[in-house]
Amino acid sequence: MSPDMLPERMEPLVRTLQESHPDTPIVFVECVPYQQAWFLEQTWGASYKKNNEALRAEYDRLVAEGVKGLHYIPCDDLFGHDSEATVDGVHATDLGFLRMADAIEPYLRDILP
Repeated sequence: MSPDMLPERMEPLVRTLQESHPDTPIVFVECVPYQQAWFLEQTWGASYKKNNEALRAEYDRLVAEGVKGLHYIPCDDLFGHDSEATVDGVHATDLGFLRMADAIEPYLRDILP
């Protein structure tokens, strides 16, 4: 999803989920950094950063409006920092998925009863 699509899609999604399941937490998770983004900063690096900035802005806007039950997980450590978590710089390997699970798990422990 492109950054300009987030404002038009996130709020209706959040509202629909909360209408159907008012006590269920909603977790926003940033896009993982492309493993080669450091080398291709103007294209790949800029792309995921713009998506994450738009996601964070939408999350902050909803929280400021008083929407409850929202949580946010940054991408900083989702893949680790050794470029070994993907097949092609984008798609996770088993190691990549394990690292994402390990990074997300502490947040979920705090969020879920």
